[in-house]
Amino acid sequence: MKTGDAMFKRLLQWADSRGAIDDGAMVMLVVWNSPYFTPPEKLINDACITVPVSTVADRWVNIQSLPGGDFAVHRCDIDTHLQEEAWLNFLLNWLAKSDYQPDDRPAYTLYYDYPEPSATARVLADLCLPIKPLMQ
Repeated sequence: MKTGDAMFKRLLQWADSRGAIDDGAMVMLVVWNSPYFTPPEKLINDACITVPVSTVADRWVNIQSLPGGDFAVHRCDIDTHLQEEAWLNFLLNWLAKSDYQPDDRPAYTLYYDYPEPSATARVLADLCLPIKPLMQ
């Protein structure tokens, strides 16, 4: 995920230079469309970090609020470069057997102790899938 590496590197440098990285900061990847149905050149992903309310957008980053709601959450220890496999496992092993379906809100990957973006490393993450009940 080389593009993701560059996004996170820039974001973390920006946040660090503004003192926005602390013990409570959450780093996440927001996926606005499905990588399984969207051509790679049309994928829209955002590298995100939580920041204090007083943080102001500038030419490098935007501030956004992400929608809440019901999510299925799968905590896993994953290789940062093999995330698609973890998501596919989650979808096949939980979603396919559940009474839920994905809805149209973005999915998140929430990282704990996000490593240096260029490192190949394992990281604890929550895969957060927006869900709604199956229509019967």
